Amino acid sequence: KQDQYMAAFGGLTKMDIEKDGKVTVTSPMLSQDTFEALENNLLMFYTGHQRSASEVLRDQNEATKKDESAVVENLHQIKEIGAKICTALEDGRVDDIGPLFHAHWMAKRKLSGKVSNAAIDELYETGMRNGATGGKLIGAGGGGFIVFYCPHDKPKLRHAMAAKNSPEFQFRFDFEGSKIVFNP
Repeated sequence: KQDQYMAAFGGLTKMDIEKDGKVTVTSPMLSQDTFEALENNLLMFYTGHQRSASEVLRDQNEATKKDESAVVENLHQIKEIGAKICTALEDGRVDDIGPLFHAHWMAKRKLSGKVSNAAIDELYETGMRNGATGGKLIGAGGGGFIVFYCPHDKPKLRHAMAAKNSPEFQFRFDFEGSKIVFNP
């Protein structure tokens, strides 16, 4: 549900998903300074790896259905980290995001062997050695885009990632959500 709801609502969105499937969507209340610092300190890079999100999620879902306690525990941990990220942003503690992203990525990697690979691990370590205080892959994992929180020395991070053939993808938050671009 995350992908569909995020696309529909856009922006910085918090979702609470009940066991019965009901979704409650809210937006964290951020000061303008916090929002600008967050947007300025997030840098996204293309990993150069494509993956099947459904394959990664299927592997994770099968482990969850088997009630593999480690997977279930990591999912709970990821949910708690999400709540901490929301609280940090609402409290204006934007620099807490890097270490929280790092904790999220470490927990997510334990969900499935398909979430990461040696090349992605190397990109992550490159980011961490070059100014990032945390990062994570966007989406299910296995490839696509990696985002880093980098409060200082962004040129150093950009240069290091470019040297790894991982081009930056500049972005801004979009608060409009889904819209029809072309309707014949």
